[in-house]
Amino acid sequence: MPDLLEVGRIGKPHGVRGDTYVTFTSDVESRHVVGSVLVIETPQGHRELVISRSRPEKDRFVVHFEGIDDRNDVEDRKSTRLNSSYVKRSRM
Repeated sequence: MPDLLEVGRIGKPHGVRGDTYVTFTSDVESRHVVGSVLVIETPQGHRELVISRSRPEKDRFVVHFEGIDDRNDVEDRKSTRLNSSYVKRSRM
């Protein structure tokens, strides 16, 4: 796995179908769009989470990850750091 950068944290659940609040610490828009792949650390190693829905709400986002379709699954991941690979930016 390449070097990873912390880009956000999973917050509390939003509803009962696996949606969750996510606070992003990165201003790179590609990190919170549908299809973005974020990585969490689990006792079994790294796990990739793919965003299937995302919408802004106040100062955070409501996000749904593929394969997490239950509020209890989100509760288990509350406060988990979200990581991503570095993105090269062009200088202005």
